[in-house]
Amino acid sequence: VLLHHLPVAVVIFDPKAHILGHNPRFAEMFGPTAGGAGQSLSGLIEASALQNFLEELSALVKGQQESLEITCRFRNGEGRTDRWLHLRGVPLPADDNRETGVGLFYAEIDDVTNNIDEAQRLLHEKELAIQATRTKSSFLATMSHEIRTPIHTVTGMTELLQETNLDNEQQEYIRQIRFSAEVLLGLINDILDLSKIEAGRLHLEIIDFDLIKTLEESIDMQCLAAFTKGLE
Repeated sequence: VLLHHLPVAVVIFDPKAHILGHNPRFAEMFGPTAGGAGQSLSGLIEASALQNFLEELSALVKGQQESLEITCRFRNGEGRTDRWLHLRGVPLPADDNRETGVGLFYAEIDDVTNNIDEAQRLLHEKELAIQATRTKSSFLATMSHEIRTPIHTVTGMTELLQETNLDNEQQEYIRQIRFSAEVLLGLINDILDLSKIEAGRLHLEIIDFDLIKTLEESIDMQCLAAFTKGLE
């Protein structure tokens, strides 16, 4: 009575996978003729998973393992294999085998299609996310390289301009232009570092630096905005 009302399909089979009995849920899952005389579990399993099932069954019959477990597509009564099922079989106690004289096995079959589909969906989304990250990293690397080229031109031309006859005020303007270009180049390098982080290729280094110079350069970046507001 208990097996009759179980929400999962239950089947009793012999060492050759011949079906000897089942509950109503089994008939609902595979069709009324699937558990008839002469029917075998092997005929319900998708061809690509059949060899694995037979190997698992052989090991169970020989006592090499305590249970048989397989997750694959099973055929229903119409021959369709659009559902993923999980089968777990175990030997029946020796007392249950007295009438037949051979070992019998009990298995529960549960529909896990939704779980499999969800896992495949998540895997697909993960692959899309990885591909998107790679595309973004490639774009950042390419963009960083393309932007650095004109910046190098700016810094090179300001260096040449500083060697011409300029008064002190003009020299200061050129110095600010070159400094800002170098800051922009540093930002571009930081963007490239971001792509290296995502690619797992970033290496950290410990270097000395001049704190006073760093603070002065940070202030210099704000001097134009301050000047336009009449601030020293």
